[in-house]
Amino acid sequence: MKPTILFISLILTVSYLSPLTAAEKHLPGGCLQVPGEEGRTLPLLHTDVKAQIDGILAHTTLKQQFRNDTSNTLELTYIFPMPHRAAIGSYQFTIGERTIVGTIQTRERARQIYNQAREQGKTAALLEQQRPNVFTQSLTNVPAGAIIEVEISYDEVVRTEDGQMEWVFPMVVGPRFMPENASSAGFKNPVYDTRNKNTISLQVELANKQLGSVSSASHPVLIAREASKVTVLLNKDQAIPNKDFTLNFSYVNEQPDLIFANHYEGQNKEGNAFLLTLLPPNPQSLEGQVLPREFFFIIDVSGSMDGQPLNQAIATAKACMGSLRPEDTFQIMTFAGSTSFFKPEPVHPTVNHLKEAMSFLNSRRSGGGTYMMQAIEKALGAPKDPERYRMAVMFTDGYIGNEREIIAGIKKLKDHSRLFAFGIGSSVNRYLLEAMGRAGNGFTDIVSLNTDLNQIAKKWENRLRSPVLTDISIEFKGVDVKDVFPMQIADLFAGEPILISGRFAKRGSLNVTLKGKQGVETIKVQTECQLKKMTHDAVPRIWAREQIRDLNFMLTNPNMGDEKAGIEQKIRKLGLNYRLLTAYTSFVAVDSESQVETKGRVHSDVAVPLPEGVSQNMIGLNQSYKACRMDSRESDGLIMSLEAEEPLGDVSSLSPAVKPFEKSDVHKKLKPNGISADKSEKIQVQKLLYETGKREPVGLALLILEPKTIKTLTLVNTQTGKKLTLKLSSLKQQNDRIYHLLFKETNGLSAGTWTLKLPGGSEYQFTI
Repeated sequence: MKPTILFISLILTVSYLSPLTAAEKHLPGGCLQVPGEEGRTLPLLHTDVKAQIDGILAHTTLKQQFRNDTSNTLELTYIFPMPHRAAIGSYQFTIGERTIVGTIQTRERARQIYNQAREQGKTAALLEQQRPNVFTQSLTNVPAGAIIEVEISYDEVVRTEDGQMEWVFPMVVGPRFMPENASSAGFKNPVYDTRNKNTISLQVELANKQLGSVSSASHPVLIAREASKVTVLLNKDQAIPNKDFTLNFSYVNEQPDLIFANHYEGQNKEGNAFLLTLLPPNPQSLEGQVLPREFFFIIDVSGSMDGQPLNQAIATAKACMGSLRPEDTFQIMTFAGSTSFFKPEPVHPTVNHLKEAMSFLNSRRSGGGTYMMQAIEKALGAPKDPERYRMAVMFTDGYIGNEREIIAGIKKLKDHSRLFAFGIGSSVNRYLLEAMGRAGNGFTDIVSLNTDLNQIAKKWENRLRSPVLTDISIEFKGVDVKDVFPMQIADLFAGEPILISGRFAKRGSLNVTLKGKQGVETIKVQTECQLKKMTHDAVPRIWAREQIRDLNFMLTNPNMGDEKAGIEQKIRKLGLNYRLLTAYTSFVAVDSESQVETKGRVHSDVAVPLPEGVSQNMIGLNQSYKACRMDSRESDGLIMSLEAEEPLGDVSSLSPAVKPFEKSDVHKKLKPNGISADKSEKIQVQKLLYETGKREPVGLALLILEPKTIKTLTLVNTQTGKKLTLKLSSLKQQNDRIYHLLFKETNGLSAGTWTLKLPGGSEYQFTI
């Protein structure tokens, strides 16, 4: 089936900072301008995406068009999402009349090839995975005036739940918070720009196999029905790529090929593979036969939840609390930089307690970093009532970068508990949320900003009323099968589907029996599938991707030992053998015929819009200061939050255009220019501050982690030798941290290059 194409357009805005070297300038993204060409932006981006859905299989192709509209050679970095279970198997770019097909390499080798091409003046492209749902694309040596079109394609299985099918296309990466001392690999956030005018056109074609309802809860769409297909188009008036697109549809009559697909290359061939979606029957309610429950409702009140997301999280929690029974107990915990509890101990859901709970929830305010691990430890690690089964229920957008630590923590602490994850928002971290439900033997649900909470409450109550299916196993008869994934099936709730993938030797009738326990009763589900002589090239790739997903989940096991290296090598081998993008394999493409002038090359990060509902005040994009990044390619883009109760810094003498920071503003944490950040430092430089509408920095934002041990700061002007000593005794302290703003008018920071000497020995150089 010929793939279709969907387009997302993006705009890069860049600006000029002083050159890194005489030969190369490195430009921040998001709020700056083209050097020497005031007021122009670059490059123009347009992305087309078209998806085709046939039964349970979906094939999606993205074509991203980049145009270098400057007089300089350009290098750029673009951070964007794709589905976390997608099998990404094709990558190429076209420049002029030439199309360069990417090859899959180990991550290290791909980066080496890209860097070599960069130094040699060859146009090159690199696609790397940051997380299973977040990817970084790099393009280098894009000639002035050139247009490059990058094409990426992937395959996936359409999700099924309660008889409904759902296809999701994520459009933007939400800002991730990385806690201090997190052991997970670093995460680089995109550059966000509220002025971003990107647009997206989207088209989905569904094979018309007795399709029933077709709709989108996320976007207005146009639907055209034909005899052989149904085409869904995004309404052009709603074409801002700032939230997940979801398409929901159903079939009038269930058919075997709607839940099953296989690929056959010949008897005993390694490429023979199958995919099967099983939906266990809804179990009968065993009300009164289960233990009383102890609920911990855990609500994320960090900065990224400000506004609509927090309101929706609180409303969802209230809806779920409607299912409490008299014999249950409940506790409410909110978390950001610290945790707060509703009561010292869980209480029964009496009228008075529920009324107090509503007041407690209504009083919550957002602000601070997403320290989720602390909340999980307190919720799952607290002393348990032996007469009750603990149910921890998390409400969060999942905007953190230490996913593996979170998943490992849940696995370690879940003993005699379940954890349920509600993803709140328009562009949530679905990879983390799904893994949290899986690790916690619970389930995951996504609550967008316009979700009908009555439906969420009804689904929640139905699932809790019906006991889970435990001790699940699958038996195959009729045909020899092997390498079946997942290797271990988590407990299931009513309406939850299971995706089974495996390999087989020859054609024939495959009998599948799913067994599980519901209380003391054994439940069986049987189905028969015909392994035919058919070709679905996507099936072997999806099988390999599902195995990689299983192996990645194993890497989150607590206390990983020598087996870690072996698991990583298995993932690397699968990526190379099946041409799949993974954490250990990357795509690289080099135009060997190109020869581009590298002198004067500039670098930019592609600016992206904020996810719908995320407050611009929470990531430093308020109307007073622009979120500019320093001219350091080493910036890790970590999002941090201020928790001050009032504006900080003396700004009385500044011009009216420069306003103090609002409560709970969030700043980018930057590494020192050209210097590796020392994690032992007790002071961290947050960002340079820019006056609205101007290019010149007006100050510096600092985060002081241990104010009691630091009395003064020293700054030296590298041109004049002028030395400034800043006393810290008068600064405000919030939660054992101090946030301070240095302004050139109020602190004597005259124009020029300054060096900030940090107590641990590091130096941070910046230009005012």
